[in-house]
Amino acid sequence: MSGSVIWLLGDKATAAALSELLEGFTLVPVKMVDPLWPVPRETRPVGVLIAVGDRSVEETARLVDAVHRRCPLTVLLLTDRALALEASHALLKAGATGLMRNPLSPALSDSARGRAQARFKRQLQGLSAPGPGRPLRRDGLPELVAIGSSTGGPQVLRELLIGAPFKVPVLISQHIRAGYAGELARWLCDCGASTRLAVDGDLPTPGQALLAPGDRDMVLADGRIQLLPAQAMAVPSVDRLFSSVASSLGSRAAGILLTGMGQDGARGLLSLRHAGAFTVAQTAESCVVNGMPQAGRDLEAAWESWSPRQIRHYLDALRQGATSTAA
Repeated sequence: MSGSVIWLLGDKATAAALSELLEGFTLVPVKMVDPLWPVPRETRPVGVLIAVGDRSVEETARLVDAVHRRCPLTVLLLTDRALALEASHALLKAGATGLMRNPLSPALSDSARGRAQARFKRQLQGLSAPGPGRPLRRDGLPELVAIGSSTGGPQVLRELLIGAPFKVPVLISQHIRAGYAGELARWLCDCGASTRLAVDGDLPTPGQALLAPGDRDMVLADGRIQLLPAQAMAVPSVDRLFSSVASSLGSRAAGILLTGMGQDGARGLLSLRHAGAFTVAQTAESCVVNGMPQAGRDLEAAWESWSPRQIRHYLDALRQGATSTAA
């Protein structure tokens, strides 16, 4: 046995076929009835793959939870079919850290199979080294959400924030000229969101969204908000917000990069993903300007690319009071 060990909840034939796509890994097929723990340190896996196959969402969620009850490992799911958004969220909540189309699926076209194989390789390569691909969280729901946006952002923010308050704090850096941030906060409040301008020393509070002023950068340090002099042309800086949240909370946070011009937020989103946080970039076709989200995707900083409607569906879970139990 050579290379990093990955357990596969699937048959030996699937393990053999998938192994041909990888170098430096050993896929070991296991069953949940096997005594998975304790195991010798040299054969402890760096992650677990679950081939969903014909399993129901409920059965798959139980398997994911069973893995986490034994050891906090990264769990990746291979699906032969596109899952409904509600099913994907249920599996993320159960503890899955990623969902991928099975690169062996006969339903894939040649071009789609190539993309699936490339993503499969990237995800598994991330298991054996620090960086993207290693969030050891028990579910897909964070303790705090950081959002960054620019051109076209206010309308998307309103769509995401409208309705009942979240049960977790939300921090927002929206590029805006000095003097207009207060008006934006009031406009967002008009839709029912509990939004206000951040004040230096603020303690992020569940149920409240704090918006960075238009003339300073907002960061999270020692659990509180600090407002700092701007260091770049894009103000307030999304990169500085995301990086500070990554340092403060790591895998207990989530980062969402919305429409905007330029590249601000991409490196900060990568910092969040390196720290194990769940990261999302808005889809290109739904952006007024795709610069910032595309820069994040180019760095492979985003776990998911979602439309505002999909992001809203994910955030709605936070209104129900679910919070992360990250390791």
